Amino acid sequence: MVGLGKTLEIGITLSELIRRGRGERILVVTPVHVLEQFQRELWTRFSPPLVRLDSTGIQRIQQEIPAGRNPFAHFKRVIVSVDTLKSATYAHHLENITWDAVVVDESHNLVNKGTRSNRLARASPSRPMR
Repeated sequence: MVGLGKTLEIGITLSELIRRGRGERILVVTPVHVLEQFQRELWTRFSPPLVRLDSTGIQRIQQEIPAGRNPFAHFKRVIVSVDTLKSATYAHHLENITWDAVVVDESHNLVNKGTRSNRLARASPSRPMR
C-alpha cells in the first residue's frame, strides 16, 4: 500500500498521545482520494475511531445531532477531506475549535500563501505541544 509507512507513524503518534491523555481532540485532514483508506488503516491498526465528516458525512450526522450544532465540536476525533474543508459551506465549522492534534496528509500542498488550502491550515488551531 502506498504511504503506509507514513500512516503507521501517524497511528503510533496519535495512539501515544491518546494513551498519555493528550489526544482527546484529533483532526485528520487528507486528500479525498485517500480519506477512506487512511481512516481504515488507522482504525484497523490502532483503533482510534475517527468520524468521517466529508460533505455526505456532515449531512448524515446533522440529522443525528441537535439542530445547529457544529459537527466538528460534537465529535472529538474527526477525519475530513481537504476539499470538504475548502468549501465555504463547511470551512466555517472549524472556527473557534481547538484540537490536541491536527494531522494534515499531503501538507506540502498547503504551503503556498494566499491559497484556500493555506488559509485552511492556518484556521485549524491546535494546542502547542509541551
